[in-house]
Amino acid sequence: MSKTRKGRANAVDIHVGKKLRTIRVLRGLSQQKLGKKVGITFQQIQKYEHGTNRISAGRLYELANILEISVLDFYEGLGDLRRSTGIPCLTKEEVTWLKALNDLQSQKIKKKLCHLVLAVTEEIKKA
Repeated sequence: MSKTRKGRANAVDIHVGKKLRTIRVLRGLSQQKLGKKVGITFQQIQKYEHGTNRISAGRLYELANILEISVLDFYEGLGDLRRSTGIPCLTKEEVTWLKALNDLQSQKIKKKLCHLVLAVTEEIKKA
């Protein structure tokens, strides 16, 4: 693990923040809604997600409970963990796509959009 100044986020903190963002988006929660459930501002959630601020052990436990996951899920992808849930660490673009998809109200449109993306992906693979 890299050394950092006291209180400064390091690579692990950044990874955990990205996982927090991914799981939050997958759960369909805004930063504001999650912050309200935890009792903090959306700006603090934003700082956690960007790795600007470190997440304390107690806060991480609280977030895991609210998001209905294990604390270990935040660390998946960092190394040898005992258990894996398969929650990926997504890129900014992937999170944007997921958020846009979650914002759609119609399940029918969501399904059609997924089929379209899969069809385009298959055509690109063939080319």
